[in-house]
Amino acid sequence: EARVVLELSSFQLQTLDRSPWIGALLNISPNHLDIHASLEEYKAAKENILRFQGRDDWAVLNYRWPGEFEPPGQVCYFSGSTPLPEGAWLEGDRLYFARPGQAPQEICRRDEIQLPGQHNVENVLAAAACALLAGAGMAAVQAVATTFTGVEHRLELVAEVGGVRFINDSIATTPDRTAAALDAFTHEVTLIAGGYDKLIPFDQLGELIARRVPRLVTLGATAEKIEAAVAAAVRAQKGAGPAVYRAGDFEQAVRQAAAVTPPGGVVLLSPACASYDMFPNFAARGQRFREIVQELSQEENAG
Repeated sequence: EARVVLELSSFQLQTLDRSPWIGALLNISPNHLDIHASLEEYKAAKENILRFQGRDDWAVLNYRWPGEFEPPGQVCYFSGSTPLPEGAWLEGDRLYFARPGQAPQEICRRDEIQLPGQHNVENVLAAAACALLAGAGMAAVQAVATTFTGVEHRLELVAEVGGVRFINDSIATTPDRTAAALDAFTHEVTLIAGGYDKLIPFDQLGELIARRVPRLVTLGATAEKIEAAVAAAVRAQKGAGPAVYRAGDFEQAVRQAAAVTPPGGVVLLSPACASYDMFPNFAARGQRFREIVQELSQEENAG
């Protein structure tokens, strides 16, 4: 018997008329509003992953975003902030899973997870819940949870050049993803943001950047919108705000970020936007980031 694990976009989900026996809906936040007629249409598309389940099927849902939709089958919640009587959750420094009516089992300690950021704790909880509900053994889940180091373009460490770490998070095509990336770092971050406009508001991200980011490099079709959101937040917070640099193209953005980031800092490519104004997809954008960082490393070694 073959088991298939798929990550499906709202475009793929929108036309579905059947659901998997285990479906996970990690969160619902604004996305693809350049394509979907409204946020409600986008939410309805994502809910299709669960809409056609049977009574014995499982819906794995984030405890913070249960929404108004009620899945027709069984529900397993996961939470990175609230201990639960059953499901998957973080309590103190340990991750747990419990089936209904059974004692909790420890998945791992939080510090054993190799992926940075609170959002990845929640990702591990959701993945563990899906695997355990599907019949995987706890030992196998523990092994993956504590050894998996991630995939390319998702908070990927590309290199350290001149004492500066360069992080490729090109997958971050929404403000929420960029906010999660920023929360993963305690070091001073120079953020590279901007790209194709999916008509998603930048207000909340602007507030976070105004509080947390000392240096911001903007580019692409959304550069002005991001700068305006940050400027409005700086005025509201009455703080200094970040130093803002506008780049004319992608290479200039990376090199500008490298030039203004002191040793010990981080250059984070986490654009909060799609790539279509400059690249065919986020992977091509991330690959170009890698290439430029390699050029910077070679230039440092040559010098």
